Amino acid sequence: MRFVPACALVAALTTSATANDLRWTDGYGQGTTTAVVYNAGGASVNIFCPLGQTDTTPGIFIETKTVRFKAGDKAAVQFVVDGKAYAFDFNEIRFKAKGADKRKTLSSLIDALVNSKGKSFTMEFPQLGKSEQFSTLGAKKAMTSGKQFLDGCE
Repeated sequence: MRFVPACALVAALTTSATANDLRWTDGYGQGTTTAVVYNAGGASVNIFCPLGQTDTTPGIFIETKTVRFKAGDKAAVQFVVDGKAYAFDFNEIRFKAKGADKRKTLSSLIDALVNSKGKSFTMEFPQLGKSEQFSTLGAKKAMTSGKQFLDGCE
């Protein structure tokens, strides 16, 4: 009987350590490659490439408690890396890099994160005057480059 609670405790501690790491991590599941970073407030940025899906359009998902999105909301979001802003138009919590220009902007953001000299970057909601800070730690390992991460997507 003591084995079950001990396993639950080990699983909980392992999950907490991963969630509190606050660095970029990579993953692959159901045909989609992801690179995700969380901040201390529980916000996240998830860059994805669904190369194994029917729709191979890459993009970004965000989660934040700073801004609440309703169904159909549009939002201007910019990521500031080493003083340079990368602007995106989000549909609620998602940006889809459909088309060459949007894909190029996403690839440029990935390259900026991977090559950043700073310890952090900012996700801003310019029209609302709100922002979130995230770490750049692990970005290079999680994504390597925009070209490599997005290879096989749209």
